[in-house]
Amino acid sequence: MKLLALALALALVPACCAQTKPAKPREWQAATVLKLVSGGTETEAVVVPFPGGGGVGESSTSSGKHARGVYWLKTDKYTYVIPNYCKANLAGIQWWLYLTVGGQTKISVDSARTLHVIDDEGKDRKVHVIERIANEPQTTPQ
Repeated sequence: MKLLALALALALVPACCAQTKPAKPREWQAATVLKLVSGGTETEAVVVPFPGGGGVGESSTSSGKHARGVYWLKTDKYTYVIPNYCKANLAGIQWWLYLTVGGQTKISVDSARTLHVIDDEGKDRKVHVIERIANEPQTTPQ
């Protein structure tokens, strides 16, 4: 019986340890944070309690409330409209995205619907694209 278990374990080791294809490196581009429009509803931060006390997702503000809104991020080719929050995991914990209006950030386009943005804390946050607007081509004076 022990020999059978050992043979089964050795057969599964190569399958478990097989190399997966490395992730494609992100292509980051500079973006300017044009504005924050926050005419949305005021919401409580989502808190997921842990057994024995404590919680994840608690707000870092004194009131514990935020207004939902959108950021406008301008790159060379496009202006992206993204929400000022993102869902980080399967538990539905909501993270608020903090960017400095008038400041610079970096973005990496994942697909037509999602992109990654580096927030003011230096963290890579994946957000949904609400709208993508083509910038008018720059004309040079002649």
